[in-house]
Amino acid sequence: MKLYAPENVRTVALVGHGGCGKTTTCETILHFAKATERLGNIESGTTVSDYLPEEKERLISIAASSLHFERDGNLFFLLDTPGYADFFGEVVCCLRACDAAVLVVDAASGIEVGTAKVWGILKEQAIPYAIFVSKLDKENTDFLAVASNLAQVFGPECVPVLLPIGKESSFSGVASLLDGNGMDSLEGEVKDRATSFKDRVVEVATEGNDALLEKYLEGQELSQAEICEGLKAAVKERRLVPVLCGSAQKQLGIREMVQALEVLLPSPANRGPVASEDGQQQRLPDANAPLSALVFKTVTDPYVGQLTYFRIFSGTLRTNGEVFNASKKQKEKCAHVYVLQGETQTEVEAAGPGYVAAVAKLKSTSVGDSLSSPSEPILFRGIAVPKPVVSMAVHPKARGDEEKVSTGLAKLAEEDPTFRVIRNAETKELVVEGMGDVHLDVMMSRLKNKFKVEVDLFTPKVAYKETVTAVGEGHEKHKKQTGGRGQYGEVFLRVEPKGRGEGYEFANELKGGVIPTNFVPAVEKGINAALEEGVLAGYPVVDVRAAVYFGSFHPVDSSEIAFKIAASKAFKDGMSKARPVLLEPIMNVTVTVLPEFMGDITGDLNGKRGRILGMDQMGNMQIIRAQVPQGEMFKYSSELRSRTGGRGSFEMEFSHYEEVPAQTAQRIIQDAKKKPDEQ
Repeated sequence: MKLYAPENVRTVALVGHGGCGKTTTCETILHFAKATERLGNIESGTTVSDYLPEEKERLISIAASSLHFERDGNLFFLLDTPGYADFFGEVVCCLRACDAAVLVVDAASGIEVGTAKVWGILKEQAIPYAIFVSKLDKENTDFLAVASNLAQVFGPECVPVLLPIGKESSFSGVASLLDGNGMDSLEGEVKDRATSFKDRVVEVATEGNDALLEKYLEGQELSQAEICEGLKAAVKERRLVPVLCGSAQKQLGIREMVQALEVLLPSPANRGPVASEDGQQQRLPDANAPLSALVFKTVTDPYVGQLTYFRIFSGTLRTNGEVFNASKKQKEKCAHVYVLQGETQTEVEAAGPGYVAAVAKLKSTSVGDSLSSPSEPILFRGIAVPKPVVSMAVHPKARGDEEKVSTGLAKLAEEDPTFRVIRNAETKELVVEGMGDVHLDVMMSRLKNKFKVEVDLFTPKVAYKETVTAVGEGHEKHKKQTGGRGQYGEVFLRVEPKGRGEGYEFANELKGGVIPTNFVPAVEKGINAALEEGVLAGYPVVDVRAAVYFGSFHPVDSSEIAFKIAASKAFKDGMSKARPVLLEPIMNVTVTVLPEFMGDITGDLNGKRGRILGMDQMGNMQIIRAQVPQGEMFKYSSELRSRTGGRGSFEMEFSHYEEVPAQTAQRIIQDAKKKPDEQ
């Protein structure tokens, strides 16, 4: 492959709701461009994009794939992203690597939850994009209705530039407003609306160009090249979202779609300079400029090591080149540079601005890192991936596999930034966190396939805590005689509540030397030990003040261990008299659903002891904001999918701790006191 100039490169991510047709569209584009010899099929597991065993088994895209093809002197990079909500982190990462996106919309389903969610990111990050209305050969499809809804929900800048010829079973192709091809074949209402769409396209093309506007107002006819140039500027500035249409399954509208990608979507040269995180540096999309790139994906293979995907913003990376990881402050060696076609790696001598390339065996590089020339480093803004919403405790199936499990999970976490592995010090569990139950199921399958180790998943324990709501006096005299030197220590202390989140405080209020100064640290150590297990259910104690104010000692028998034991028991005595309560973690929950599910979802959240904080609207989607106890949310991913038919999504993060209601607390305490074989 030759090295293409930045103006001849297009880097585009295909995004959308699950099942809208992204992978089939990519497959058909590659076949049309003669980048593949045969047309793959999802059901038979032969697509270029979905090559993972988990993808073939579930018939959905799980990981983003990098694809490419050459056509008419241009090089196109396509990033095929998952549409399933559990793998939304892949979408977020890929959008940082592209210059533009194509939002794929199922003509029969219209705007869905995933459509609106991706559109929100495109809007937030000001990414130019086009919309491809797919599957127009399906029954009950109406392109004009979909186009009207797109303009109503996403804005009037959504304007068709391709129009369908025929409907459903008679759908036979598309007509282009860009070159006029096929316009004579339009039928019915689409033909009636074609003139107004054409007028709107020309108006948008002239809005940002004074010369074209003057020519247009004088009644002169604009050339196709002039219209396309004006439209490209409008797309870059997001004054236009071109609406395309077709059927990848029937291979209709694909040629016109590729043409639109070429003439309407920005190249790296059109995109312009990319700024550093602090805004103090810029990199122009110039092959001769210092190298700069952003890592957006890594794949770990137990045999060949880590494969790192990155997007080049400036400069040229060549075989056996050296790069500087500005995020980790370390140099890395790039022995071979690859471009990817799904899982197939093709080595290239060089990669320039706009390229999506990969290198193997980088030692310290991870997702979100900035790579640059060692002599002129630059640090770009990292990638903020969604936070996990589902947690499960992990137990190895076979004894002795603990280390293999930990190593494998750590490798998987490096590969997927939305997958986390934590050792919960409070509950003593190894916990995995992900974007949904399907996400975790896939990661456990990878653990088995890649690292040959199997695990069982269980609902994790809630990290409850204990505190007090009143003042309690505690006392303990530890006296033990063993024949020789005995043990003696007496402690009086006071346990008081503190504000939520203020933590623990130790106070020394002793007077008159009733406890020698050298034994006070032992008293504090004893209280610290008692804090690890409260008096209600053995959970850690927080937000209390413990003040030691009196005691006694023996000149011979007193020791550090005696005062440590006395202080620990005195604290528990005082806590038991200070109206102890359980605290539970409360989560901020944001649920996105279609309006028809609002009542069901809010009722369900209320039933989980949740508080509805407010509701917002994003496009045609409703957003519900609530606070819900963590213990009620462990299975919410599958529950929400069941209630909405897969047309809902949610995000969740920790908010604060608050007191558990008495009835619920009683059940938790009873469960905690059961023997392990009774639970």
